[in-house]
Amino acid sequence: MTHWKIGNGLMHTGIRIITVLVVLAVGSLSPAWARSGAQVSPTTEWVNFYGVNTTWNGELVPAGTVIAAYDPQGTLCGQFVVHTPGRYGLLACYRDDPNTPEDEGAEPGDSITFTMNGQAAVQLGPDSARWTSNGDLMQVELSAGGAASAPSGTIRGTVFLDADGDGIYDAGEAPIAGVTVTAISNGGFEIPLRSGEDGTFGFVGIHSAHWTLRVTVPEGYAASGPTLYTDIWLGAGNWQVLDKNFGLVSTAPLLLPVAGSESQGLVIALGLLIGGGLLVGGNLSLKRRRQRQG
Repeated sequence: MTHWKIGNGLMHTGIRIITVLVVLAVGSLSPAWARSGAQVSPTTEWVNFYGVNTTWNGELVPAGTVIAAYDPQGTLCGQFVVHTPGRYGLLACYRDDPNTPEDEGAEPGDSITFTMNGQAAVQLGPDSARWTSNGDLMQVELSAGGAASAPSGTIRGTVFLDADGDGIYDAGEAPIAGVTVTAISNGGFEIPLRSGEDGTFGFVGIHSAHWTLRVTVPEGYAASGPTLYTDIWLGAGNWQVLDKNFGLVSTAPLLLPVAGSESQGLVIALGLLIGGGLLVGGNLSLKRRRQRQG
């Protein structure tokens, strides 16, 4: 993830300096919550987000559009009213004040989600929308207003019977069907599905976000590798993730041969042979004792 401190890293990034100056030139330096009247609770720490190519229905986002930022608990922590088509920011996303009982905003490390006029917005990068540290500047282009307004991504993988227990999907290892795998976006949106007959699963056409992938280990199995993959980024520069596999090993007890099987027939034959041998041996021993007594 790339981020810069205002007045520090920006001095060494000429292109970003020009971009930020343009953003500042077309927007107000006063906090967005004060201009829009939104119920944002400002604190003494914040991260700044901006965009220069943000779209609505495939067109540059129009002036008057309200862009809002939320922490993972759904608390409104920042807001901005677009003044110039296609551009927003600087949008101050406030941190929660640990000295108050109220939840004013985000914590360091939190993923931030956005809406545009109340509709969930897709994050297109190039920076990750996370609350990092006070004063950081992040470019996060947004898109909303229709299903075709942004690209979509794919996450695929396989659930397999891990013969050697090393957690790695090797050639020849058998697939396991019907295992539930769930994709969870950083906004809390969940998509559950089951692995197919060939053990594969695929989340296709899902939106840009940081995703978590979780397998539900079925009864009779244990995981030989991870059961959770976190922070899978789908977005600018990375729209396909194809290697998220889940290995399982069987914990079921070893069963005796079923009735009618060849192995059970062998066991029965051995039993008869042994029993017959004992009977013959017993008869011979009895005959010798009688001869000695006679």
